[in-house]
Amino acid sequence: MSGVPEGAALAIRSAIWLAGGSSGSGVRCPVTPAQWRAGKRFAWVLGHQMAFVEAGTGRPIVLLHGNPASSYLWRSVLPVLQGLGRCLVPDLIGMGDSGKLGAAGPGRYTFVRHREFLEGLLAVLGVSRDVVLVVHDWGSALGFDWARRHRGRVAAIAYMEALVRPLAGWEEWPAVPKLFVNAEPGSILTGAVRDFCRTWPDQAEVTVPGIHFIQEDSGAEIGRAIATWIRQLPAEPVQP
Repeated sequence: MSGVPEGAALAIRSAIWLAGGSSGSGVRCPVTPAQWRAGKRFAWVLGHQMAFVEAGTGRPIVLLHGNPASSYLWRSVLPVLQGLGRCLVPDLIGMGDSGKLGAAGPGRYTFVRHREFLEGLLAVLGVSRDVVLVVHDWGSALGFDWARRHRGRVAAIAYMEALVRPLAGWEEWPAVPKLFVNAEPGSILTGAVRDFCRTWPDQAEVTVPGIHFIQEDSGAEIGRAIATWIRQLPAEPVQP
């Protein structure tokens, strides 16, 4: 895994901190794409580099973006969460600054390939237990799947504008806390689909204004809601 020059790391930490508040004049100071890119790290996964932003220490909090997008989508959410754990915000393979797969056929960016790269990245980064997943759009499909396959390693899941049907098996592991970040008016998670996911057990709900890329519309509000929810999660049991 390649490191980040200290100057670049300091730039992204400063930019993220400023995004969580304002400058001395009261003017909002958002993270620019250049600042975000400067703070990225890279890990080798299956022969390709995957980019990610890392902030904070402790419980892993993994934020997965949708398609087509990048980790930059979470720039207004991250400042509120970085004090609560080790936030990992990757660019999914083929997106953002992560490597691009060769034109070897129509199967290069299938769900299974994305799954393999996400699995590999989290393994390289040592994400092994007590994981909080924060997922959106295509990232929700990958996140829900990872949680299904690693049930004992997931602490909780927050999701928004997510792919929630077809899905079976929640009743087999109802103890996993969930946060539904509802978008109003929303785009894909509305109507009957919204009603369906509201039947899931052990779930809290918060509503924010937005259509689909709600991190752009209500990033700080989403961050605060997730932070409040994480603070209420039970601590991981002490390992014997």
